[in-house]
Order: sequence, then C-alpha cells, then structure tokens
Amino acid sequence: MKEAKTRKRVSVVGRDPLLKKILTAWIATIERYTDGCTDNPWWYNERASLSLLAGAAWSMEGWVAMEEFSTQKRFRTLAPGVDAGSLRHGRCDLYIACPSKKASFAFEAKQANQPIGKRADGYSYMHKAMKAAWKDSGDLHRDEADRRFAATFVVPTLRLKEIAPEDGKPGEICPERLDEHIAAWLKENPRFLGESWKETSYAYVFPQIGNERYSDGVRHFPGVILILEERYKANRLVTS
Repeated sequence: MKEAKTRKRVSVVGRDPLLKKILTAWIATIERYTDGCTDNPWWYNERASLSLLAGAAWSMEGWVAMEEFSTQKRFRTLAPGVDAGSLRHGRCDLYIACPSKKASFAFEAKQANQPIGKRADGYSYMHKAMKAAWKDSGDLHRDEADRRFAATFVVPTLRLKEIAPEDGKPGEICPERLDEHIAAWLKENPRFLGESWKETSYAYVFPQIGNERYSDGVRHFPGVILILEERYKANRLVTS
C-alpha cells in the first residue's frame, strides 16, 4: 500500500531559532496525535488547539507552559502606538518559557475554519480570526512575557464532492485531487498576511493526506496552520 503523503513547513521571521524550535515541536506533536489516535486534534476548537501548542512546549527539554491563567490586561489603548492605559483583570491564553535561555512568550489565540475550493474565497474567516487575535494580543500587559504574539489556528475545509475520485463511493477521497487543492491554496497565501500586511511566522502540517478519518460526512479537514504575528513593545506615554 502506498504511504500517505504529508505536507509540512515552518517559516519564521528573521530565522528566529527559538520560535522555529517551538513551531517544529508543534508539528511533531500534531503528527504524534494523528499517528496514535483515530481522529485529528484541529477540528475541535481553539482550546484544544492551544493544548497541543502547550504540549509541544512541554515536550522540549527545559521548556514549560501554562494555559488560561489570571493576569492583568490593559484597557484599550487610546493613543495610537503608545503602550498606555489602566489595568484590569483578565486571562492570558498561553504562556511558554525556557528559563535556562531566559526566554518567554505570551499568546492570545483564535481559530477559524476556512473553506477553500471553487466556491470559497479562501481567506475571509482566516483574516477575521487574525484580526481578532491581534486585537486581543494588544490587551496583554507589556511585561506579561518577553515577547507577545497573536496566534491564529486556521483549519482549511473542502466539500467532499470536490475531492472525490471519479466513479468513487460516497465519502471516498482522492489524495491527488486533495493535495492539488491544498497546494493551490498555499500558493495563494504564501506568507499568510492579514489585513495589516504584517510579516508573519507560521507553520503548517497536513498529515496523511487523504485520510478519511478527517471528514465529517460532508466536508474534509485536511490539516492546520498556525500563524503568529508578534506585537512589539511600544514606548510608554510620557507626560510633562
């Protein structure tokens, strides 16, 4: 039997070694799940997806992670480009750190199921989720971690009719047709830029392309992309 194909890639801004390590471990965690379980971890919700990113951190020697913890967040900034505003109680979606390297990362996340294929624009839900994640990341206190990120999990979906083999039975998938759709969509979104056109780091994995266990009877969910937009620390407002 022919072994199923897997598409995967990691791309980071500025060849960032620590971020690349996190994203590479995340892909390995996804593959570990799909190799050992009868479904996939990306078609549930944002919380499930975040748990695998946290698990990826714990899988690396010396790294730690904590999800959904109480913290302080800023009210919406009133002055553009200035890190200011009073504080309120809130929650941070995910914190990852490597104490030995004195590095820490805070994430605010969203997830979007993005239809692709002939009748879909291929980006609207993705951009909506990226915008929401970016907005939430701005509420994190500037000292929450060394670095702050908007994280968007994007799950492409296709109608089963679009990827069925010729003269195939209902629910069957043609891996070649599916891979062509995935490749075309990736080509249309080479850097996963949102409305801000801010450069992103990202990783994606499409394990076992054609696996029928990734279908719900109507649509197919072949894999997942994690898009990271870093929110750099701005200067505090100085008043005379």
